[in-house]
Amino acid sequence: MESFKKGQTVYLLRVGDYRDRDHKIHEPREAMITAVGRKYLTVAFPGSRFVWELKFDKEYPFRQKTDYAPDEMIFFSREDAINAQNKRNVFLEVRKEISERHIKSFTLNQLQKIKSIMNEKVTDDRLPDEW
Repeated sequence: MESFKKGQTVYLLRVGDYRDRDHKIHEPREAMITAVGRKYLTVAFPGSRFVWELKFDKEYPFRQKTDYAPDEMIFFSREDAINAQNKRNVFLEVRKEISERHIKSFTLNQLQKIKSIMNEKVTDDRLPDEW
């Protein structure tokens, strides 16, 4: 597990409905850890004219603490945030392509390849449930 320090830079990505409202790809936003508690991290946006703090559970996958669906996901590097976003976008493209095509447009061999890929062992770079 990552060690957390006050003042540490983190990166936030929009997730869930908040991300999908305007159907845009959003760049990770830089934030700073302002408090490290026993269970949660608190982050804020330095230089913002608004005081806006978010809390995140310290356990993987760093879920935003909220009574509703999370709006943000936390990452410890810009690269990890961008990789997660790219992975999500590719998944959505594949899902859309498969759902819009009629079964007759796939050969048996293509469907077997898709199934084989889906049955491969999942590695630890899975996206959290919010995605």
